[in-house]
Amino acid sequence: MTDSEVVSNDAETSPAPCTIVPIPLEVRAAKAVLPLLVAVPLATIRLLETLDKGTLVTEWPGPVLILAIGGGIAYKLYSKQEKLVLAATVTPIPLKNRLRKSGLILVSTLLASILIWAVQYSSNQLRQYWTYVWPLWPAALFFAYMFFRESESRVLTPSAEQYLQLQKQAKQAQINAENSKFDALMQHWWARYPLAVFLVWMAISAASKPEVKLGTWLFVIGAVVLAGVLAKELSRMLLGVGALVLGIGAIYLVFQGAAALPVGAAVIIGAIIIASAVRR
Repeated sequence: MTDSEVVSNDAETSPAPCTIVPIPLEVRAAKAVLPLLVAVPLATIRLLETLDKGTLVTEWPGPVLILAIGGGIAYKLYSKQEKLVLAATVTPIPLKNRLRKSGLILVSTLLASILIWAVQYSSNQLRQYWTYVWPLWPAALFFAYMFFRESESRVLTPSAEQYLQLQKQAKQAQINAENSKFDALMQHWWARYPLAVFLVWMAISAASKPEVKLGTWLFVIGAVVLAGVLAKELSRMLLGVGALVLGIGAIYLVFQGAAALPVGAAVIIGAIIIASAVRR
């Protein structure tokens, strides 16, 4: 038997670290329904509010955006037909544990809904806003179903753990490579200065509004600081000029103050300065 045959037999007997399996249609549909169950009630509530206030003409993009986000997430979940399954040791989960997890989710959601309704009732808003708990229930039912459906616990095999670590290292290396490209791009002034000018323009536009709140001032300060970091050469030059101006002003004030002192005090100060210089 040759060495190549030994390697081939070992490869055939060793378990694969992962396999690609199809996702059942009912699982894809259940995952896709969840964002729709959240998006449709929210969009409906928002639409009814705009109709009640008579602002549908100006605020119609809100419900449309909610539906678009929910539909996009649902389509992405439904279109994923395969998944990567890592090799693992499978242990069955008792029915009692699955029922306890699912029941805990449903009871917690019910208590949260009762708490929200109690707060709304205390402020006389229950009749108007009681439907705001709707987004909680589709998510709770989905997760309760998923916990109940999960009948097995999986512990990854050593080969699967190694494969997972290699994948993480490869992904981190790709991120580092992309960051290196971005850092290399930011070394060029023609890439940094337009961004700095844009940030300064945004800061000026925000600060020139009639009513400027604390959040706006924080944005202005952050934009100016980031612009200074991007235009680092110009910032260093401006800091140098500012330090020079401050130094000249300080010297001028010192001499003005010394000129206003009596002659005896000026002589004493001068003697102290000369003495300290001699000691050095």
